[in-house]
Amino acid sequence: MALPLLAMAAISAAPGIAGMFMKNKKSAAERDAEADAAQARDYINLSMNPNDPRYKAMVEQETQGLNQQYLRGLRDLVEANRRQALMGRQQIFDPERQDESQFSGILQARNEAQNQAGANVLNRLNAAIGNLRGQQQSNLALAGLQTARNQAKNQKYLAGLSGLSSGINAFNAPRA
Repeated sequence: MALPLLAMAAISAAPGIAGMFMKNKKSAAERDAEADAAQARDYINLSMNPNDPRYKAMVEQETQGLNQQYLRGLRDLVEANRRQALMGRQQIFDPERQDESQFSGILQARNEAQNQAGANVLNRLNAAIGNLRGQQQSNLALAGLQTARNQAKNQKYLAGLSGLSSGINAFNAPRA
């Protein structure tokens, strides 16, 4: 008689005891969401600190790209100016001030490129932050689905244990 009573107590206590030893492991989706949030925070901090070496490197790279584009355009203008002069047409640059005009254009383009480069880097960082936030929301939704699935699985285990407990109770019930 004592053995079935002990078995019944063990079965009813099993879910609580098992829960004490189970780790609350994070799902892969939760870990990914946390990683996305950390990366977004890093990008936010990067965009707010223009003295960060990574930010400076990004701006410098963008500035170089914009300067190269402008210099290609200036080279094309100089070549077009040369062709105009060879054909005897109106030149793009004043022949007497051609060097001054080109130098002034280069300086102006350099300043514009630096300003534009900073804006381009901030736009790229903001786009990356937005993408990371979207991924984070997707991962959190997946984590919610996984949690619901795990809870349903736990409910099935509890129902099975409850059924087993009821069976033991029925077996131990006094018979008339």
